[in-house]
Parts: sequence; C-alpha cells; structure tokens
Amino acid sequence: MQGLALYFFHRRPAAAADPAVAGLRRELADAQAEAARLRLYAAELETGRALDKTRLTELEIAYDKLKQENGRLASANNLCQARFALNSTNSSKPPSSDGLRKKPAIPNLRRKTGKLPGGQPEHKGHNLKWKDNPGIINDCKPGFCVCGHDVSGVATEQFAARQVHDIPPPPPLEVTEHRAHSAICPKCGAKVVGQFPAGVDGPVQYGPLISSWIIYFACEQYIPLERLAATMKALFGVKISEGTLVNKMRRFAGLVDAPVERILELLSEGMLLHLDESGMRANGSLHWLHVASTRWLTYYFFHDKRGCDAFNELGLLPLFKGKAVHDFWKPYFDYDDIIHCLCVAHLLRELKLAHGQYHQAWAERMIELLVEAHDTAKAAREAGIDRIATDILAEFKARYKNIVNDGKIENHLPDGKIAPGRRGAPQPKPVNLLARFECYEEAIFRFASDLSVPFDNNQAERDIRMGKLREKISGTFRGKDGGKNFFTIKSYLSTAKKQVGDVASVIHGAFTGNPFMPQMEPNSS
Repeated sequence: MQGLALYFFHRRPAAAADPAVAGLRRELADAQAEAARLRLYAAELETGRALDKTRLTELEIAYDKLKQENGRLASANNLCQARFALNSTNSSKPPSSDGLRKKPAIPNLRRKTGKLPGGQPEHKGHNLKWKDNPGIINDCKPGFCVCGHDVSGVATEQFAARQVHDIPPPPPLEVTEHRAHSAICPKCGAKVVGQFPAGVDGPVQYGPLISSWIIYFACEQYIPLERLAATMKALFGVKISEGTLVNKMRRFAGLVDAPVERILELLSEGMLLHLDESGMRANGSLHWLHVASTRWLTYYFFHDKRGCDAFNELGLLPLFKGKAVHDFWKPYFDYDDIIHCLCVAHLLRELKLAHGQYHQAWAERMIELLVEAHDTAKAAREAGIDRIATDILAEFKARYKNIVNDGKIENHLPDGKIAPGRRGAPQPKPVNLLARFECYEEAIFRFASDLSVPFDNNQAERDIRMGKLREKISGTFRGKDGGKNFFTIKSYLSTAKKQVGDVASVIHGAFTGNPFMPQMEPNSS
C-alpha cells in the first residue's frame, strides 16, 4: 500500500491539492505508526518470553525441590503411620501397651481347633472335697415345734450335714525363748556352755515361718513393701518395718546362692536354651533383666547393660554349646559356638506389619509358608516322628527362597545379597525384614529341620513376664542390690515352681537350712 501511494504522489503535480493524495498520506502515516507499535509490541513479547523462560526455569527448580520434599515427607508419614500401627499383634510390644482402645481387626494366625470355649469334656475340674473327720462339729438341734412345744431335749433320730471350709482367726505370735545353759564339769572343772539352735543368731528375731511368708508375699505375690507391712499386721498381728522386710530378702538371697549357682551350671550343660531380655528401671536409670530358661530351669540376671558385656559377666553364653532360641538381638550372634534358632512368632508379627501397613505381597506368602511348615512339624511331633520328610522339607526351603527373591523384585533391589542399612540412612522396615530372611534362613527354619527346636520363644517370654509384672506393680528397684537380690530369689522360686510346684515349702526349707537343690529335670538321676 505504501508503494502505491508513492506512485500516485509522483505522477501528479505537486501543486495539485488532490484529496485522494492527502488520504493516502494519512493512511501511510497510520501504517507507519502501526508498524512502529507492532515492532514495540514484538520487542515486548520477546522480553516477556525471555522472562517467562527464566520464570519457567525457576518454577522447574522449585518443582524439583517440592517433589523431593514431598517424597521425604511421604516417607516420614509412612514411617509415622507404621509406628502408630505397631501393637502387640504385629510387633514385640507387650499387650499392656495397646491401651484400652479397640484392637484392629487383624486375622489371627492360629488355626481353629473346633473346641468350644471353657472347660472341655475330659477336664476333671477342682472343687471342695467332703471331709470325713471335720475338726469342729456344730449340732444344730431343733427348738420349738410348729405347735409351740419345746423339743430341744428330744433325742434326734437323723440329721443332714453341711460343711464350711474356713481358716481360724490369726493366733497371737508365738514366742520361743532359747536358753543356752552353762555347767561346770565335775571331772576337770571346765565350764561347758550349751549351743543355740542353728539360725538363732540375735537376742530377738523372727522365726523361719513368718520369714517364709514375707518372702512368699514379696517375691511370689509381688506385694509392695508398704502394703506387705500392712498385710503382716492384718494376718499375724506383727508390726514389721519396710527396712526389716528388705533385710529379710537380702538374707534369703544369700541363703539360696548355692541353688541358684547350680541352676546356672545346669543351663550351661543343657542342649536347648531360651533367651530374652527386657528393660527395667533401678535407682533412676535404665537396667536390663536377662533371662535364660528351659522347661525346668529359670535364671534371671539383672545388669545395667543389654549386650555382650552382660552376657560375658553372666558367663553362660561363652560356655553354652547347644541350641539357643531367641529373637533377633544381634549380640547373641557374637557367640559362634551356639546353634542359633530364631523365634518365628516374632517374625510372623513383623510380617503382618509388612503386609498390612506396607502392602508387601511377599510377606503374606511368607506367613502362609511358615504357618504351613509349623503345622507339618507339629503333626510330625504328635505322630512321634523325629523329622519331616526330606522331600517336603526341600519343597519348603525352595518356596522360601522363591519368596525372598520375589520380595527383592517387589522392592526393586539389585541382584546379590541385600546390603544392611547404614547408620543415618536406614532402610525401610520391609527391606530390613527381607534381609533377615535372606541371611538367616537356617536359623529361621531350624524349627522344621530339627523337631527338638520349638517354633517360638514363649518359654523365655513367660518367664520374663513375671519381672515385668513386678515392675508394673511396684515400679523401680531401690538400693544398691535391690534388683539383684529380688531376681536371685526369683531364679530359685521359678525353678522350684517348675520342678516341685510348692513354692512355700521350698522357701521354708531354705530358712531352715535345707534349701531345694534343682536338677536338670525333676526325678532325674
């Protein structure tokens, strides 16, 4: 258009004032202005594009940072949810930690037996027995007849009897005074003095019976000292201070030193041992209660350390050469002469967490395999068979390896053994659990390859629960050797309960110089 306007401008004389030319000139000026505006707009667009590109780069960097932060927060959230989901059914937490909230509906791993709740038909039951020779007979004779006649003096022909079993009111404390007399020998003139009975050491003291009840109430029934003093006052009319109760426990711990040392010797000579440990408070600091036990023996060891320092001071594990059942506490594996057997019940709880919280498919398959192997081993024991068939065991182990390999694929792990998590950069719980199954196959599956090995570590857990019960009732231990003395006594009482059953009698026996001496098994030579 601009070229056409110039053409007409030059063709006409300059003097001619043609309105068309003027219009063209105006259009030309407008076009030039529009072109300038468009050039300015294009420059602004280019500047804006450069700014947008810079902004886009900044947003991409910010997005990457937010993406990384979101991933970190998601991992932290998963970790928090997993910790919140921990309870006694999927971890090693005790049932008391579950609180009063309703437990989640997690399927139980135990198979139904088909038995109804309560006493079974073959259960004999226990009830009061009729005594043929009662200590007291109370004749309830009739008074007046319905017609008003007094029949109290009339001879009775028959009677109905009912017996009431009760205890007599507490008797007053019996005091025995021992007098050691002296005499002059008529032959040589020497003075001869009688000897007090063994155990009569002070001018005034409590006897073995009342001392036995103190130990029974304090160490078997876990009555706290203040309440125990009140109990002794109510039952026997004896006012005893808490300090005296502590002294009685200290003295009794010394009396049973020999039987407790014998327990430790028998455990070191055995072929199967259950081990466990649990934290406890003493004198304001954390200590550890260690337990080593079998079906017939129990030994408690109270120490301020949890690992090898405590084991070496105890002296049991360095000497033991048999099979030890325990949960996965690494210091146990420092003892190479021990045949390690992992508690599969612990692993099942962790597998339930991995499947339920982390949605690990391999964990569910491993649960099914371990439960199936347990049922097979149990059936073999009940049938009197000493081992599972070789082909069945080989099939179990092949499935075990396949599940572990599938777990590594599911968690995108490289070929080769799973590297352990580093301090400061922990691996997810399912990966750590998978690494345990990969590295400790023999220790985990020993319950199936050796039917003398139990499936779980319930023996040690039942034994250590008594210490936790005492802590729950009375709290911390006080004094230099308060915890040590208590668990020395508990070693003696727990073993006596397993082998004899009558705890009160073995307590009295120790006070009278005849303590119970444990054996490897009761009635064994």
